Amino acid sequence: MLLASVPAGPAYSRVKLRRRVQRMGALALKGAVYLLPGTPARRADFDLLRDEVVADGGDATIWSVRSVAGLTDDQIQARFDAERDFEYAAFTAEGTELIDRWRAAQATMTPARLRELRADRDRAFGQLEEILRRDYLEAPGREPALGVMEALAVLDVTPTRRGPQ
Repeated sequence: MLLASVPAGPAYSRVKLRRRVQRMGALALKGAVYLLPGTPARRADFDLLRDEVVADGGDATIWSVRSVAGLTDDQIQARFDAERDFEYAAFTAEGTELIDRWRAAQATMTPARLRELRADRDRAFGQLEEILRRDYLEAPGREPALGVMEALAVLDVTPTRRGPQ
């Protein structure tokens, strides 16, 4: 658990902290109190963040906790899952839309259009990799998102059907 206090001045430090903990996948408990699973890698993430907060003139304390008053382990997991499931749902919707665009373009695919679709797919894969990196507890939305990723991965290698020859 990380408790951070940033200088009252410009909002830059607060925004930087908020963005950093979001990229980490930390769960915001209250105010500037954040929670990550208690693994060595997550501890290292919080150590780096604490150093950044202090370098920006703030203060940060890291605690190792076994429980959080007012929240059961199931409630904590549900909150982690909800945050990742929101991201997975967005990826799944965008990936499905990309699959539809790709299939619609197959009959008249040009090399330029193929490059564009591949670039869109590569960006989508990068987004999914970021979500997977933050999904410490394997949220339920992970499997459908991985299914969309698999469907995207084979689009340009799947032969197109063009009717009887």
